[in-house]
Amino acid sequence: MEIYNERVNALLKKSGTDLKINEDSGGQAILQCKEEIANSPEHVLSIMKKGNKNRGIEETNMNKRSSRSHSIFKNRTNENRSTKVEEIKSKLQEKNRVNQFLEELIELLKTHANAH
Repeated sequence: MEIYNERVNALLKKSGTDLKINEDSGGQAILQCKEEIANSPEHVLSIMKKGNKNRGIEETNMNKRSSRSHSIFKNRTNENRSTKVEEIKSKLQEKNRVNQFLEELIELLKTHANAH
């Protein structure tokens, strides 16, 4: 999104001009902007370039291509690292239990073989 000439515009959607800002019951600002899901750093950059192309640009006396807007990009990740760590710990614990069982089974078989 960008703030340009005191208006809020969505940069990823051409029809997203002069968006209205609402407030939820907790006083949090709510703004409906398009979200895109990226699956790589390259994809993130391509989305940002797309948004940058849609920014408001106007010629000034000092610069023929001046951006008088302020753009805001929000990056949100969905990966929950603590869940991944817990999954890995759980798998390692299971692996250790299986290894312990196999070691006990081998010892039992050795004892049984030596007894005969």
